[in-house]
Amino acid sequence: MISFWKKLTQKSPGQPPNRKDRFCCHWVLPGKLAIGPLPIHKNHYVRLQEEQIEAILSLCPEAEGAIQPEFKNQFQCLCYPLPDSHYQEPLKPEDLAEAVKLVHQTLEEGKSLYIHCFAGIERS
Repeated sequence: MISFWKKLTQKSPGQPPNRKDRFCCHWVLPGKLAIGPLPIHKNHYVRLQEEQIEAILSLCPEAEGAIQPEFKNQFQCLCYPLPDSHYQEPLKPEDLAEAVKLVHQTLEEGKSLYIHCFAGIERS
């Protein structure tokens, strides 16, 4: 028999999972190009490995979040910070073009690429 307090502290089935549990990797080009949020937990990197991601392109400045050092040797890590709607400086077309060049170059090398911004909504 489960005690009252144990029942009270268990997650209910209708309770949304926390950010650590609900990491999503959305394939734009299956097996080649995926997008999503900043990976911040160990299980996010494990998920990227399970998806056979070889390279990660961060569109976040380091102040928003950086790839954890212990995972930098497991992926080719690229960074090209772009502003989102919260920045005063708007996105410049030439900056977007440079980010697209990085994507194209990585895909041409035959590597599967995960592109992320902070939430996986605007920049990615």
